[in-house]
Amino acid sequence: MELLILPAAIKQLPSAIGATRAPDLKGDLCSKIFFPDVLHAVITRWNTVTDVIVRGLELQPALDKLALVSRGRSSIKNLLLSGDEWQCMFQLGEVLKPFKDATLRISTNKHPRIFEVIPIIDLLTQFLEGVAKKEVAPVFVHPQDRKAAAAGGRGRTAATSEPTTRKHFDVVRAGALGGLGILDKYYAKTDDSIMYRVAMIMHPVYRQSYFDKQDWPQDWKDQAVSLARAQWNLNYKVELTTVAGTQVRVIRENQIRESVNIRDNWC
Repeated sequence: MELLILPAAIKQLPSAIGATRAPDLKGDLCSKIFFPDVLHAVITRWNTVTDVIVRGLELQPALDKLALVSRGRSSIKNLLLSGDEWQCMFQLGEVLKPFKDATLRISTNKHPRIFEVIPIIDLLTQFLEGVAKKEVAPVFVHPQDRKAAAAGGRGRTAATSEPTTRKHFDVVRAGALGGLGILDKYYAKTDDSIMYRVAMIMHPVYRQSYFDKQDWPQDWKDQAVSLARAQWNLNYKVELTTVAGTQVRVIRENQIRESVNIRDNWC
């Protein structure tokens, strides 16, 4: 019913706004009206696929209606998605959302989040492993349909209501397996730099206990600790020596160079 009323209301809106003689009121009304547009994915920005799916699910009733009422040469009935296709989109969107959240957490924070890279990859790996094993998933029901059902619009009772879960699509589970391969590829790249492991060893929240909880092989843990210790000894450790009966600090050349760089950048 809401969809049937909406087009008529939209047609009346310009004349209603134009009828007012208060320019400020017109601007205020227009600024508060928001009609979500259909989004387009950008090949070079893979998170936009998530945005397209989320927006498509938001507009599902309107998109179905648009396809159904189209006629003639402009008909887009061939683009009408089936119920299974909408459900598949929903399941795929649920898989992709954590990746967008992880990307935003790493890239939009004003402070470096190097120490979170490995834990985030671990969390995403565990998530995809769960998706690959999952046999059932929630059924997508648009909020508008839920309101109609609650108001009796479907003519169904609680006893005859539709199921809330359904079979997990094999293509989504296969996609999760493919995602695990990509995550393994990026996980291996953390070995190309000492920064990721050293940052975790030095961070008070993680330290070596994180690697113990994740059941890292002992040689991996030993290597992470030795890398952190080597960097400490090379760049940060201050040695004391005795000169004429007095202890003095010995500052190494690389520590002096680092201090100069800091002053150049911030002073």
